[in-house]
Amino acid sequence: QLQTLIEQGDSFQKPAAIKLMPFVQQAWLLAQRYDAVIANPPYMGGKGMNPELKIFAQKHFPDSKSDLFAMFMERAFDLLKDNGYNAQVNMQSWMFLSSYQAMREKLLDTHTFITMAHLGARAFGQISGEVVQTTAFVLAKKPISTYRPTFFRLIEGNEEQKQSALLSGQHRFDATVQEDFKKIPGSPVAYWVSDKIRNIFTDSPALGTVSDARQGLATADNDRFLRLWHEIEINHVGFGIANRDKAKQSAKKWFPYNKGGSFRKWYGNQDFVLNWENDGEEIRNFTDDKDKQRSVIRNPNYYFQESVSWSDITSSTNAFRVFPKGFIHDSTGHSIFGLNETNKKIVLSFCNNIFASGIIKMLNPTMHFHIGYFNNLPYPKELENNDFSSVNELISIGKTDWNNYETSWDFTENPLIREQYPTPPVPVIPAGMTAFENKAANPTYNLSTIYADWQTQNRQTIAEMQRLEQENNRLFIDAYGLQDELDADVPLEQITLTVNPKYRYGGNLTDEQLAQRFQADTLAELISYAIGCMMGRYRLDKPGLIYAHSGNIDFDKIYNDGTTPPFGKGVLGGDFTLGQIPPNPP
Repeated sequence: QLQTLIEQGDSFQKPAAIKLMPFVQQAWLLAQRYDAVIANPPYMGGKGMNPELKIFAQKHFPDSKSDLFAMFMERAFDLLKDNGYNAQVNMQSWMFLSSYQAMREKLLDTHTFITMAHLGARAFGQISGEVVQTTAFVLAKKPISTYRPTFFRLIEGNEEQKQSALLSGQHRFDATVQEDFKKIPGSPVAYWVSDKIRNIFTDSPALGTVSDARQGLATADNDRFLRLWHEIEINHVGFGIANRDKAKQSAKKWFPYNKGGSFRKWYGNQDFVLNWENDGEEIRNFTDDKDKQRSVIRNPNYYFQESVSWSDITSSTNAFRVFPKGFIHDSTGHSIFGLNETNKKIVLSFCNNIFASGIIKMLNPTMHFHIGYFNNLPYPKELENNDFSSVNELISIGKTDWNNYETSWDFTENPLIREQYPTPPVPVIPAGMTAFENKAANPTYNLSTIYADWQTQNRQTIAEMQRLEQENNRLFIDAYGLQDELDADVPLEQITLTVNPKYRYGGNLTDEQLAQRFQADTLAELISYAIGCMMGRYRLDKPGLIYAHSGNIDFDKIYNDGTTPPFGKGVLGGDFTLGQIPPNPP
C-alpha cells in the first residue's frame, strides 16, 4: 500500500509514504524469523564500550553484557523460528567464566546444545599475536534437557591438526546429557568430564563452606609502597607479628608481604615487604587529585594471620603454599584463613594434587584463578580420617630449599660450607715427599668433592619430594576411583625446588646444559656468600645475618660479640627481628 501511495498518492501522501518506507522495510526485516542464523560476531569487552553502549547492554542484555560477542549470541535466538538453529564461532570464555554463569544457565534451560568444535588457540592459521581461544557451535532454539550433544575437543595443535582431527572424528565426547552440566557449580560447559567427577561435586561440600578465602590489598602504586626485603634496613622490618595491634605497637615501618609470585608449591615466594607503618597510615591516605582513595584495603582483619595461599595467575598446574603468621596479603596473593592444623593439611594436599588441577582447569581454563572458583572446589570430607603427615614433610623440604639461598631472610649459611660434610682426614706424608708434593698428589676433601656430595643430596631431595607428591596424587585417585582417568606421576619440572634445575631453568635445555648452568649459579652464590663474609654481613662461625643495616652503628659490638648479641637463626619467633636486634640502638 505504501508503494501505491508513492506512485499514485496526492501531494501530501506521496512524500509521507516515501519518508516512511525505509522504516517499514527495516521493521519488516527485523520481524523476519529464520531457520538458521550463522555468525562470527565482533568481540568487545565492557572496557571498550562507550557509555551509551554500556547502558544499552545492561538494560537489554543483562546476562551477556560482558562482551559484544555474547550479546550477539543471545540476540541470534530472537531471529530464529521455533525450530531454528544458532550457529556461531566466537570466544570460549562464555563456556567457563563466572561473568557468563547466568547466560550459561539460561542456555541450558531454554535451548539445546547440538554440537561443538572446541578449538582453543591457533584456530585461524598463523595470525601474529593470536591469543583468542575460540569455539564453534550449533544450538537449537527449542530445549531438550535429555539431549546428548556431540563435542570435539580440539584445543591442542595448529590449524591443520585441528582440521584433520575434526574430519577424522578424534577427541569426540557425546556421552553427557545436557542437564548434567548443572551438577558442577557455575555450570561450566565441561563436556569432557566424566560422571564420576561430576558426582563428586554433588556428593561433597564446597571448599568455601569449610574455609575462609579472602582477597587482599591493592596498593595502586607498588613502586611506592613495596620493597624487596633486602632493600630495607633489617631493623625496620617487623617479622612474625601476630596481628595489626602488635604491628602498630612495634613502631616498625615494613612488614612481610605475600604478593603471590611464581609457580612454587608448599613453601616460598617470601620476597617483599610493605610499608604498613602506623597501621597503614600512608597507604590509607594515598588519594588522587580528587581526594579519592587510590589503594584498596580489603579484609584488613585477616592481615598477619597464618594462611594457605596461591597466585592469581596460574601456570600449567596449581601451586598452593603455606604462609606463617606475620604477612599482609596482596590482591594477587589469594589466601585461605581460619584452618586448623588438620584442615590445613587436607586443603594443601587436595589443592596440590593432579585431581584438583584437572578440576581447576575445568572450572576456569584461563590464566586467572579467583577466590570464587576456589570456593566451588569440592572439599574431600570423606578423606578427613586419612593420614596427611606427608604434607608436613613436603612443607619442610620446600622450606629448607627456600632458606638455602640468600634471597630468604631465614638464610643461615651457604650449603657448600655446612658442617655436615665430613672433615677430611689428616694426611700421612710418605717418607721422602714434602707436604706440598703430597697435597698435589693426594687432594683432600676439596670444593669439587663437596659440590659432588651436595648434588647427590639434591638428587635425593628431589626424588623424595617427587615420591611424596605422587603418593599424594594416588591418595585422591584411589579414593575417587579415577585410575582410568588420571596418572599419579609428577614430572620433574613440577618439583618446585630451587635445587632442581629442570624446575629452576625450564625450557628445552639438555641435561648437560642444565648441569652446567646450575654449577655456574651455585659457584656465583658461593662467591656472593664469601663477599658477604668479607663485608661483615655473614660470619663463618655464626649462622644468619650478622650486620644488615647502615651507618656502622654498633658494628664492633655486633661483630665482636660485645654486649649486643649477633643475629640468630630464629626469624619468626623472637621479640625482635632476625634474633635479638636492639629496638633503639644508640
